[in-house]
Amino acid sequence: MQRTKRKNAGRAALVRTAAQYEAISSGVRDQILQVVVNQAPPEGGEAGVSIREIGVQLGRKPASLYRHIEELVEVGLLIESGAEASGGRDATTYTAPGSVIELATPTGDKAALEALCRYIQRTAAYAGKEHAAATREHAQSDGGPQDHAMLSMFGWLDAAQRKVLHGHLIDIARIFQTAHRRPGTKLIATSLFIRPVRLPGGETAEEGR
Repeated sequence: MQRTKRKNAGRAALVRTAAQYEAISSGVRDQILQVVVNQAPPEGGEAGVSIREIGVQLGRKPASLYRHIEELVEVGLLIESGAEASGGRDATTYTAPGSVIELATPTGDKAALEALCRYIQRTAAYAGKEHAAATREHAQSDGGPQDHAMLSMFGWLDAAQRKVLHGHLIDIARIFQTAHRRPGTKLIATSLFIRPVRLPGGETAEEGR
């Protein structure tokens, strides 16, 4: 098996255009991108994920993924990085332009902003549905608590506390950044949203000085 050397360790795969947000608004394409980013080994290793491997991880037939992968390539979120031997012929392998996915909030680009908001709404709805299904399964099984967790909190945080909160998010992102597939692992997902609380009138709840 031949794979290209990883050149993008430590960089972010930046999602910022309307076309890119529309592309990952498909649950399948979002998962494909996540698999390619998270499958990459640590810095200094080799990279490149075949469509067969993507299909194995997502439980889908490779033939059903070609169109989705082509769209991710077209918008610059996947790169054809090399080839590996498969069934007597070379199969294209793919990598992402970074080792972690970063969603940029567009400024001055209304189309991109609206596409981002549609992506957020879809992600929140999908995550809620999947978490509810996982909760039902968890309640009927002996699965370990490390596989399933729920937190719902809000409170009045000052600037220093908000900075600490964002620091913890970065720590969580770093765990997933090195979470490539290997023996003894399980595919785990998390969706984390931090937002100001809005009052019934639509204004942000904020205590003046």
